[in-house]
Amino acid sequence: MKTYLLDLAAAEHAGPAIAGGKAYGLGRLHRYGLPVPDMLVLTAAACRDALGEDFLAQAIPQAERRSQVASRPLPPELAAQIEAALSPRGWLERPLAVRSSATQEDSRSASFAGLHQSRLHVRGLTAVLDAIPAVWASQWSDEAAAYRAHRGLPPADGGMAVVIMPMIEARCSGIAFSCHPLSGRDDQVVISAISGLADQLVAGAVNGEEIVLTFPRDITQAIAIQRDRSAILSDEEAQTLARLVRDAAQALDLAEPWYDFEWTWDGRHFQLVQARPITTHVWPSYPGLSGQGTIWSNGNTRDVVPDVMDAFDWGPSRQMVNLMLEQGWRRAGYRLLPGAQRAALIQGRLYLNVSLLQWEGYDALGIQPALINRMMGGHHPDIVVPPATLRQKLRRLGHMLRYAWQDKGARRNGRAQVADTHARAAQWRREDLSRLDGPALAERMLAQAGHVYAQLDLLYLQGSSGGSLSMLMELLERHLPGEAAALSAALLAGGPPSVTAQQSLDLLALSALARQDQAASSMLRAGADWRTLPAEHPFRLAFAAFLERYGHRGIYETYVRSPRWREQPGYLLEQITALMQQDPDALRQRQQAAQQAAWQRLNSALPWGARIQARLFLRKTQVECNDREAARSAFSAFGEAMRLLALEIGQRLTNSGHLGAAAQTFQLLPEEMIAALHGQLPTHATRHRVQDRLRQAKHWQENPAAEVVLDGKSIAPPPILASDASWRGLAIGVGQAQGAARLIRHPSESARLAPGDVLVAPSTDPAWTPLLLKAGALVMETGGYLSHGAIVARELCIPAVANLPGILAQLQDGQPLAVDGWCGTVSIVNTAPSQR
Repeated sequence: MKTYLLDLAAAEHAGPAIAGGKAYGLGRLHRYGLPVPDMLVLTAAACRDALGEDFLAQAIPQAERRSQVASRPLPPELAAQIEAALSPRGWLERPLAVRSSATQEDSRSASFAGLHQSRLHVRGLTAVLDAIPAVWASQWSDEAAAYRAHRGLPPADGGMAVVIMPMIEARCSGIAFSCHPLSGRDDQVVISAISGLADQLVAGAVNGEEIVLTFPRDITQAIAIQRDRSAILSDEEAQTLARLVRDAAQALDLAEPWYDFEWTWDGRHFQLVQARPITTHVWPSYPGLSGQGTIWSNGNTRDVVPDVMDAFDWGPSRQMVNLMLEQGWRRAGYRLLPGAQRAALIQGRLYLNVSLLQWEGYDALGIQPALINRMMGGHHPDIVVPPATLRQKLRRLGHMLRYAWQDKGARRNGRAQVADTHARAAQWRREDLSRLDGPALAERMLAQAGHVYAQLDLLYLQGSSGGSLSMLMELLERHLPGEAAALSAALLAGGPPSVTAQQSLDLLALSALARQDQAASSMLRAGADWRTLPAEHPFRLAFAAFLERYGHRGIYETYVRSPRWREQPGYLLEQITALMQQDPDALRQRQQAAQQAAWQRLNSALPWGARIQARLFLRKTQVECNDREAARSAFSAFGEAMRLLALEIGQRLTNSGHLGAAAQTFQLLPEEMIAALHGQLPTHATRHRVQDRLRQAKHWQENPAAEVVLDGKSIAPPPILASDASWRGLAIGVGQAQGAARLIRHPSESARLAPGDVLVAPSTDPAWTPLLLKAGALVMETGGYLSHGAIVARELCIPAVANLPGILAQLQDGQPLAVDGWCGTVSIVNTAPSQR
């Protein structure tokens, strides 16, 4: 005989098509260790089989169908199954709730909130058997039919499962939203509370007490609480519920944690009795952007985070991105939109809200959207902005003056925070974490994270280092239209090196040292362990010093999961071997020649006042770009320390059975790690969260979204097609070069790059820098004036062109290319013999 009843675990496994949306959602909450009441689920198949295909296919008026279903007795076999399931649990003597769980409800596209019937305080078998057809019949209610028509859903087809559960003795209950249901602010949790059960609140018949809790970007700050009347829940109880709601939402959907939950409170414990995705989530936006939608792009971020982010990276990143991008505007006195979200996880990748970024730059300082987009890189459209009024221009002047007044002090403090972060990170990574117990590890994670969140001037260096470059380019564009990008790049060649450029120069020095030492050369070419050299060997000492200074860096180091060079130095040794034939003098000569040519052009074309401005902007730009790279290095040092801590926690959780391997720890949010260490997240729940995120990450990796997403719809920028075998992109590095195209998608392929080749890459992060020392030129699919590739290409003075989407697919490996960094063009060189 067919089985129609499921428990919580079976309901989750069966899915919404069988268990219905409500039961499936509760089953998922149970799977992830959230507090839910016990229940049984009568599957949707029970409804269809009890009513029969012939009845469901009949064309009869909706009211008549509803009446017939409500009065129809259950088949005896089904009634016997229900009695056999309820009796051993003692539920026939207890008041029960018989609740709808339609296959279409509680989904991302449709909620059906309050539209299907539920029967409460149902006691005894006869009452249960009467309540079930009444719940089935409610799928044909006028309200439910109107909602289906409004949402474009097909008519009801008998797909109604039923949840049967004991009534909960609730001191109070209500609804809680994991983001603000009207504004969309995801830093807020909104709670509606009412004494007793919340059935009238859910139905909209009464209003409860509203509590709004605002979570700060900085985790070291307190949660702000606002109320509209006397307290049903205390502040402490409201915060406990808010944290539970945020945990549940992120467990259900890491990328879109926007849910409303029905909850109950018995005076000791909260329980979640329903979970519905919010079907109409909106992004907070400025009034000036009204009607333009929200544009998301990863054209900038995939420079350093091109792949799927783990939960451990994403959780802090969504806060840090906002903190980083807000610091400059705060110092300028610009009034930021409360709760604005500038980061999103789309198909697992980090995207930026470029609508907000463009508007804030224009509204605060008058920077045109087109210039902001060139600075960021990517292929998203410019927003539409109104012309500024006189009042707005004066307000912007005030912002500029305040920003300039505060900038020097903020940078001074930021550099001190860079040094402090390196010192603390070195102390943290040297500590023996095995001596700490679980709670101490949890406290250490909070302490390390709290330290970084407090480094606001360090964040300022990272996020506010493009103003002078934009002013330099605007100045040059006014006097020399079309030449600003190339001239700026040439002027910046050979200035005081950033930490990343200095890292490259030190790598070149190591290669020169190895070239002159037979033992070191032999060790490198043999691929042997560098520690096989004698302890006092010059190369060993020099390489150890290099690792002490730069060992916190690694390939795609922004991911905390990425191993650092201190752990895996093989990549560095390969680069040293490949650079042994490079001539450092040639680099210096290129830099000097480019600078001289640029100043000759400026001296001949710019009036003396503009030349003075250019020198001022140039010095400031060099400082800002170097600060940006220094901040990036400091964050990488912190990432190394956090990686070691996370792996230690991962090993503890592996030993306790929470994880299958220590590296799985990166699939947990920091707060989930802490909960597991304190025994607050059950073993099975931790494993299930990790398993499901690994499965989701695989799907995301195989199905990336387009570079640009507008209101949830992917917009793939058309590839820049060749015109007469030539492409025009963004000039980010000066000079001209010819060489074989070498299509390299990951730094691990660096052995294929020969000196003088044209490096063609999707994007570059600091781990690509050694390749730029060998490359004759650089071509990137993405990138802007402030991208890592642009900064280093300018410093190393190699021809470079960015923002050429689809170029990798249009070129063949080994194809001869000519790259013109002055004009921003890439051309295929015709090597065929001419016809006579």
